[in-house]
Amino acid sequence: MPVCCKYNSGRMIDICFKSLDNHFEIETKEQYNLILIEKGSISIEIDGKRFTYSAPSLIAIQENVTVALISSHRLLGKAISFHVSFLNVNITYKLINERAYEDVSENYGFIPLNIFYERSNKYYGCIPLYSESLTQFREQFHKFYQAISEQKDKRWSCRARLHLNIILELAHQLYLDYINEKLTLYDSKDSNVWVSILLEKIHNDYMKPISLATLSEYIHINKTTVGIHFKKITGFSVTDYIINYRIKCACYSLATTGISIKEIAMECGFKQEAYFIRQFTAKKGMSPTEYRNRCVALRKNDF
Repeated sequence: MPVCCKYNSGRMIDICFKSLDNHFEIETKEQYNLILIEKGSISIEIDGKRFTYSAPSLIAIQENVTVALISSHRLLGKAISFHVSFLNVNITYKLINERAYEDVSENYGFIPLNIFYERSNKYYGCIPLYSESLTQFREQFHKFYQAISEQKDKRWSCRARLHLNIILELAHQLYLDYINEKLTLYDSKDSNVWVSILLEKIHNDYMKPISLATLSEYIHINKTTVGIHFKKITGFSVTDYIINYRIKCACYSLATTGISIKEIAMECGFKQEAYFIRQFTAKKGMSPTEYRNRCVALRKNDF
């Protein structure tokens, strides 16, 4: 379903959610596309190059490329298309394609978008998914759809952006793992391997109750061993890593939406707003509100 976001400034941005079957079209004019392949497979041609993608996988297609559907087999999936300025009015394709985006994104609270514009022999826009990642993407795609279809209040586009931020951050983490040549998922006795599995678990489930105990149970290794090796490899205790990651994800929505602090805290795994504020202030040296105001002020000044 195509939706037009109309802002107080008069700016209008088109976003779209669609369920996929064996016949669909991909519109890329001034649009990024995220395609979640849940079942089956598709073959598409992108700027004259043919690619075949099988489920489960996430496909990221950049703007203004020529895409043609060649064939599909028992396809089931979902797609989100959006103009990049839906994430924030100051984000442009020019900023991204001139490779200036990464230099400014941290200061302004912008989400990583490498999955759309980085390409290599190993990665050409497709990230294979494990079952847990597929489940999380399904949930967030559905929440995005609910936000744009129900439009419950004036913050509906902010809420859609929040869920799109969650999708993009998880995709970014999976992308980094996918291109990491050092990760070999064959020797389960190698602590680097099972720590990488725990990191993926955290990145998938950080918005849910998760702890050293649940992670230890997940890989059937005792808590003491998990705690020692996790900190040795990541530099953080399990608890600190989870809190830091939740705060990192909260920052994207604090910086780019008008959603309440309480709702952002809940979506990012903090069950109590007061606890979120305390942890955020301790880790960032400023309150969530101060961080939000700082990002907005920096953007207004620089752009």
